[in-house]
Amino acid sequence: MNGFLAHRAFAVVAVLSLAAAPARARQDGVLPINDPIQLFLERQQAAGRLHAPELSQLPLSGALAAALLDSLEASWGALSAADQRRLDRFRARLDHPGAAALGRLVPGVYRNGRDLVSAETEEWAIRVNPIAIAAWGQGVRTSGRGADDTPSVMQNRRGLRVSGHVDPGLFFEARFTEGQERVVEPAFRNGSAPRYGMVTLEKGGTYDAFQAMGVLGFRTRYLEVRAGRDHARWGPAMSSVSLSNYAAPYDQVQLRARFWRLSYTSLFAGFSSTKAPGAGAGDQVRRRKYGSLHRLDLALPGRVQFGLFESVVFATDTMEVRERFDWTYANPLIFLRAAERDRGSPDNAMLGSSLSWVPVAGLRLYGELLLDELSLGQVGKQWWGNKFAWVAGAHVADLPVTGFQARYEFSRVRPYTYAHEEEIDAFTHFGDPLGFPGGANAIEHGIWIEWLPSERISTSLAAVLSRQGRDAGGVNYGADPTRSYDQRAGSYDQAILQGVLVKRTLLEGQIGYEALPGLVLEGAIRVSSTADEETGTDRWVTPFVQLRWGLPFPWTRY
Repeated sequence: MNGFLAHRAFAVVAVLSLAAAPARARQDGVLPINDPIQLFLERQQAAGRLHAPELSQLPLSGALAAALLDSLEASWGALSAADQRRLDRFRARLDHPGAAALGRLVPGVYRNGRDLVSAETEEWAIRVNPIAIAAWGQGVRTSGRGADDTPSVMQNRRGLRVSGHVDPGLFFEARFTEGQERVVEPAFRNGSAPRYGMVTLEKGGTYDAFQAMGVLGFRTRYLEVRAGRDHARWGPAMSSVSLSNYAAPYDQVQLRARFWRLSYTSLFAGFSSTKAPGAGAGDQVRRRKYGSLHRLDLALPGRVQFGLFESVVFATDTMEVRERFDWTYANPLIFLRAAERDRGSPDNAMLGSSLSWVPVAGLRLYGELLLDELSLGQVGKQWWGNKFAWVAGAHVADLPVTGFQARYEFSRVRPYTYAHEEEIDAFTHFGDPLGFPGGANAIEHGIWIEWLPSERISTSLAAVLSRQGRDAGGVNYGADPTRSYDQRAGSYDQAILQGVLVKRTLLEGQIGYEALPGLVLEGAIRVSSTADEETGTDRWVTPFVQLRWGLPFPWTRY
């Protein structure tokens, strides 16, 4: 959206907000993944106050998040005073910090105590909020040598978020951002950058990107339909091996059902290849591939949850018999692996399951297993086709103090997992993994911590320690899912971490102060280390200051 249109849209909504009577807002649109409301709900689940299988199928719609918040009313007495105030703010019964003060200075803003500009009646609502990140820091290379050992880093993004609803069940969400980002080590491949999709690489290694996300949905008591472009993350883990939110947003249609103890989602998606026909980069139409994914989660007695997952990625076949979306996979109730077999097994089908349990209030244990391919007759022979991944984790909540939560996850991903005969069928989007963020042929430890010492102050820390066997000498050892498994190093003795061993460490921490609803002033630091057994060690320390408005903290991995 250019500046003129943005200002016109802001002005129109501002006029509407002044004409509308003040009203308390309900949650609208679709929550960004890692939104404070979602993190609050996940903490309550680990604390044993919430039993919600829907939290394994992110992102949440605003209406669903509101329903889960309502269910916490039954545990009101078990909530701390701070969490009671948070629940009141999320349910729009209490103004967010700073809203009332600014509303007195600037008439018309924060009329509902949460949104900068809003207009609503009993039948509809529209809300407009800014999106912005302004960050600056200095990278310092403490080990290794490069062309620039002290580069300045920055991020400058600006845009709008527009959300709302029209009763009885229509809701909408749109986010538009445009900006630049400079990192210490740009990773640019075939016109795209990690997590961004298409970008322009400017002089000095700066990404220039325009991103648009929009969802239109309809919800009833038991059913929900969404169509648009968004992220998704499934399963109980932050680093999901089945479907993570690492890749850029993609076009999708979701059909959701929620009743009794069941939550079910069927997702149909359009993904982009890393390549354009006959071209390697630039403004070219990327080859299109498609995905059909199903997930069912069941809340069992004893605070146990069980999940099943399946997916298939497919594209136009090499003989050009099939074009565009294959309607074989359009049935939301079909068993996808059986359908793929009936098509001649040309596509990339995977199965998975998960299990979580809250044995005592404040501790949630969980695990997830993904099967890309498995032959029981080849077990123990390190056969290349035994492609699978798993993650096990623990989530601690409100221990030792209220407002504290921490996760630990251990993940293992076999070589060649997510890959296929052709890159077009790999479980990737713009070359980024749709599954485990760290890729294949890897072992990883991950820690994520959040502590909210007060209503306005937030602190968090994430640490990732991984080992991966990378390709070398033109040999495919199974780390890069965009490479064909026909180029594999061999059929047997294909062990995890084969190839050139790379040890990576990533540490990110922040402390922030919420000056206005969603407007956070924070200091942060990012420490990264890559130890390659052939090329040596490269280590960066990057402290930075940041103003963030309307977006969760931009974790590199989560």
